[in-house]
Amino acid sequence: MTLLSSLIHPQLWTLPVGLFLGTAGLPHRPTVESDSDSVEIYIPKDEVSYDYLTYQTQSTSKDKIALLMRSSHIFPQRDILNRSSKSMQFDNYTLIVAVKKTATAQSDLYVKDGNLFDY
Repeated sequence: MTLLSSLIHPQLWTLPVGLFLGTAGLPHRPTVESDSDSVEIYIPKDEVSYDYLTYQTQSTSKDKIALLMRSSHIFPQRDILNRSSKSMQFDNYTLIVAVKKTATAQSDLYVKDGNLFDY
């Protein structure tokens, strides 16, 4: 089994139309037909999805890939770009929380110190 199939295969049963970026909670669906005006992506009824760039629950335009944040996930990111991981060691994280209807979310964050090989 390749790495790509192990990342994508289990999620295809959850969202049959579109792709999933690993277990990160980021379903996306590119427009692949040149004459297409819209793209459909399956979202379960009990979930809320947010646009990755605007954080709105509205649909995206046809000029960009439909990248959504699935509810009940927390997306850690660093807003300051540095030249090396050593200089980013003490930078702050921004946590983007995509809550579901019950106002809960969960996620994992793995932070490596850059020196040790302990996991």
